[in-house]
Amino acid sequence: MKSYRVGDRFEIVEDDKGKWEWRGWIGFNNIERGKCFVEGNILFISEKGSTLERGVTKEDFEGHLKSLPQWTKTKYYCPSYTLHICETGRRSSR
Repeated sequence: MKSYRVGDRFEIVEDDKGKWEWRGWIGFNNIERGKCFVEGNILFISEKGSTLERGVTKEDFEGHLKSLPQWTKTKYYCPSYTLHICETGRRSSR
């Protein structure tokens, strides 16, 4: 398994079979996970996920994200139908 960070919100995990999932901190010290996929130059991240882990603080999750390499497989990511630039996390104007 390989993990990457997208902006300051998401961890993207690739399993041994080439499938992708996202993980993110959702408040109340919970980590949520969901499905994602790549189409062209866009990483699509599903809006809803399921709780993966409890008892993780936001600071711990952010520290974990900082230790991961930056996602570079696509230029854009799309959480809930808004394109963002992977490198900066900013919304795309295109």
